[in-house]
Amino acid sequence: MSALAQVLEAQAVALETQAAALRALARSQARTDLTDMVDQHKSPLGNRRHCAAVQRLVAAGKPGACIVGRKHFLTPEALQAELASAPKRQRAANDTLPRKPTAVDALDRNLALLAG
Repeated sequence: MSALAQVLEAQAVALETQAAALRALARSQARTDLTDMVDQHKSPLGNRRHCAAVQRLVAAGKPGACIVGRKHFLTPEALQAELASAPKRQRAANDTLPRKPTAVDALDRNLALLAG
């Protein structure tokens, strides 16, 4: 083996060692960062909207979201941005209909009449 080949082999081994150390550091950093992140079970978006947001951000390569196993995480900043950009949920069509008067309503009305 020539001297140049030996030098290149030594540099390749050193690079592999550094790459392994960097991967370990990245995994360690990812684990510690998850404590600040919000998973789908604690999200005000709800499970489905939260997971959809995470998948959308991860697919686009944008920061603020990650998937670890079956858990989907958002940073608090990404969650706030998602809440701000999400359309407001609309009420059901029958939610605006007047409700039927109850016995309590009748009692309140009678008490108001007695009170004057």
